[in-house]
Amino acid sequence: MKLVITLVFLRMNYGITLFNQKMKKIVLIFYILLLSINLQAEELKYGKFYSDGLPTKKWVTLTFDDGPNPFVHDKIFEILKKEKIKATFFILGSNMARFPNSANKYIQYGQEIGNHTYSHLSFYNLRKKKTKNEFKKILIDEIDRTEEMIKDITDVKPLFLRMPNGFNSPVVEEVAKERKYIIVNWSFGFDWKKMSKDQLVEKYLNKIKPGAIILMHEKKLTAEALPEIITGIKKKGYEIVPLKEILSIKNTD
Repeated sequence: MKLVITLVFLRMNYGITLFNQKMKKIVLIFYILLLSINLQAEELKYGKFYSDGLPTKKWVTLTFDDGPNPFVHDKIFEILKKEKIKATFFILGSNMARFPNSANKYIQYGQEIGNHTYSHLSFYNLRKKKTKNEFKKILIDEIDRTEEMIKDITDVKPLFLRMPNGFNSPVVEEVAKERKYIIVNWSFGFDWKKMSKDQLVEKYLNKIKPGAIILMHEKKLTAEALPEIITGIKKKGYEIVPLKEILSIKNTD
């Protein structure tokens, strides 16, 4: 049906008269509506992998891994609240087990929670040592355990999955699709490397580009550098938007 309408639309543009002017307008409106419906349906594709957002605007998004870290995240939350920024926090089930009272703070501060698996295993090594079925079973357990903890504590089912060390494979995409996740890696990140605060700020600001998904962690140095990083991003004329927005995901029901 879509192909037929597309062909009709193209033939109309090339001057072959198939309908009167009134019918042309009706077909054009119908085509636009059909295209809009298809685009919306394609916006939410479980199992899809992203490492960048749409480069159509001067915008970036902030993501933080490996929480909850109650010794740092309150400071990060307050900075984001002051700047009116919604970030995405990919949290570990094992850290939620250690700090269950911290998990609700993400929701209280209006931040997005993502699934970062339970144990932060090295899936690169596991892939070499396990059969495909064994690997898949471990992967499902790591995702499901964290999801259940997040749902039990926050009453939220995460939409986004970030694998430890950015691992991805057809099996990960298959499981993500089954579990209704979108896989999100990152455009760049530096805060796991040894450097000063000034060096960290400079590293991040030098890499800013349209559509960047910025990786950070719930670390003391990152929290200290965050205000300057945010200020620098804005000075470059960039907007800091939620992950859903930079991926143009509108339908999450």
